[in-house]
Amino acid sequence: MIEQIYTINEALRNTQIFINDLSNDVNTIQDILPTKATIAQFDLCLLKEDYEEFKSSMHESLSEKATLLQINAIDGQLQSIHQRLIEDDKKIEIAIRFIDWWTDRGKLYEHNMKIIDRHLEDLVSSKKIPRVHTVHFPENQLRFEPVDPINDDRTSDDEYDVPVVDLAEL
Repeated sequence: MIEQIYTINEALRNTQIFINDLSNDVNTIQDILPTKATIAQFDLCLLKEDYEEFKSSMHESLSEKATLLQINAIDGQLQSIHQRLIEDDKKIEIAIRFIDWWTDRGKLYEHNMKIIDRHLEDLVSSKKIPRVHTVHFPENQLRFEPVDPINDDRTSDDEYDVPVVDLAEL
């Protein structure tokens, strides 16, 4: 029986040591527990590698973005281009109206211009206006000569007595 008491006593001591160890472990857990994240908090948490990767990708994308100064400069250029577009639209509208007008009535005006040209040619050939007289000159020389086709009895260009001006002297 004493042996049984010793065995029970030994078991009781081992149990108390075990309880003390468990109590120390519980105290340690209670001290550490407030510093640890819950499962929900851990799910929201980013790993440091993920954070660094995200940070570097943000820096890269920001380096590719335009600054406010650049955006304002481009905006000014776009406004200038828009103003020129409005002005060019007005000019194009006038050109289109001219093309429409020419398509409708331009042939009549062209016909009238041909009649005027023919009339001017008839005037020239009937000697009502002076005809142009051409003379071939040596290089670097220019002749000035009056042409009076109505009173002109000469038949060749050599008969004109015209002073010769050397262009190199001018």
